[in-house]
Amino acid sequence: MSSPSDAGAEGPAEACRAPEACGERRGPGLDAAARERQLQRELLALKQQQQLQKQLLFAEFQKQHEHLTRQHEVQLQKHLKQQQEALAARRQQELEQQRQRERQEALEQQRLEQLHALRTKDKSRESERGTGGGGRRVRGVDGGLGGRHRVQGVGVSPG
Repeated sequence: MSSPSDAGAEGPAEACRAPEACGERRGPGLDAAARERQLQRELLALKQQQQLQKQLLFAEFQKQHEHLTRQHEVQLQKHLKQQQEALAARRQQELEQQRQRERQEALEQQRLEQLHALRTKDKSRESERGTGGGGRRVRGVDGGLGGRHRVQGVGVSPG
């Protein structure tokens, strides 16, 4: 067992290394100042830790923001591509419809021209039949004695 004289031989600094344990021997003024310095160091350490956490959170936020921005850009590009493809398909369809209308109009025009040509041909034939292809002899009332008389036709000289 150690005696009280052994503890005194070590001295106050040797016996008490922790400030909390030596508070009674140092006195009330020294204890409060040491405690204040300890609290200031802890507060500074907490502020530094908080600042580091803020930096880490901000870095994570920036990372996520950049990731979301890239995702959004990809989605926008995909949407734009889809819109361009839809527009191109719509234009192609409109172009094909225009071509179809033009073909229909050309066919209709061709039919009209053919119809006009046929009507012109028919009128020409009727005109030729109506004049008899030149002068036609008309029999007189007495049954054929008027052979010298001719009906005047278009483009026919009197005979």
